[in-house]
Amino acid sequence: MKTTRHWLNVVAVAATIAFCAASVQAQPFYEGKTVRVIHGFGAGGGFHRSGEVVTRHLTKHVPGNPTFVVESMKGAGALIAMNYVYNKSKPDGLTIGYLFANQLVREVLGGTGIQFDSTKYKWLASPSYTTAVCTTTAASGIKSIDDWRNAKEPVKFGAISRQGDLAHDIPKLLSALAGLPVKIVVGHKGGNPDMKLAAERGEIAGFCASIEATRIVWGEALDAGTAQVLIQIAENPDPMIPDVPTAKKLVSDEDWLLFAAAVANPGRMTRVFAFPPGTPDDKVQLMRKALMETFADPDFRAEAKKLKVSVNPVSGEEVERLVAQMHSLPPATIERLKELLSGE
Repeated sequence: MKTTRHWLNVVAVAATIAFCAASVQAQPFYEGKTVRVIHGFGAGGGFHRSGEVVTRHLTKHVPGNPTFVVESMKGAGALIAMNYVYNKSKPDGLTIGYLFANQLVREVLGGTGIQFDSTKYKWLASPSYTTAVCTTTAASGIKSIDDWRNAKEPVKFGAISRQGDLAHDIPKLLSALAGLPVKIVVGHKGGNPDMKLAAERGEIAGFCASIEATRIVWGEALDAGTAQVLIQIAENPDPMIPDVPTAKKLVSDEDWLLFAAAVANPGRMTRVFAFPPGTPDDKVQLMRKALMETFADPDFRAEAKKLKVSVNPVSGEEVERLVAQMHSLPPATIERLKELLSGE
């Protein structure tokens, strides 16, 4: 009798242990966790807005439904944030960078301040490829490419800095390759919202940015006709702006390859979510899947449309391919871009 009772106790204890182990095993890693999502621009810009709308819906596609907190770590054209995610965040799946692909151009060109190897980030996905555009106020008098080309003085365009900044690189290339008169005014550390205010004050004519950021910052002015998109940096017109001239038509085929390397190709992954190097592959695959599910979520798409956030997803695998492509640019192309983008 005692033996029977003993074995019953053993079986009960074993069953309890097995049940507890199964419960622990079944508990998703992200349950009860908070995930930081860090980007390098101001809280009022397109990066922050798109990051928030993505993560609001991402939580329901991640097992355990973690809390996502979007943080702005602005400075140096998003370089501070990119360096931080790469070097200081733990590879534990609890920090995600929302990274600016134009800094990868700066990396390939050997720019200063780069403290990362972009081939080692764990690329997750991008909510949208984008087309870069240049926008001016109607009050500037520069309402078309002809107005720009025939301007009596160089047209002032705003930028954050002279390195790794799309707002700097586009007008610089348009000046060098298309002959458009340009004066770049740097120092707008607040990014696109800051430059829009400067344009409204008449300090600059406008600035260049992604079409998504342009819609967010300039939306009302574009609708009212007090601002206009002058040019899109594309080979073929973006369906959103089919009547806006393309840069491809203003330059030779050879020079377009430079635009493609510096602007158009990185634009296919402008805003990308990424884990730091060393993040376990199971977490990388889980988050890649969750992000792509989010981008297909009808509720997410409806809110994104309402907030003017573009949705044309790019997978983590495709981002990896594009990054590798950037790192395989011919030396002659790299040297020519260095020459064009340097100086004032």
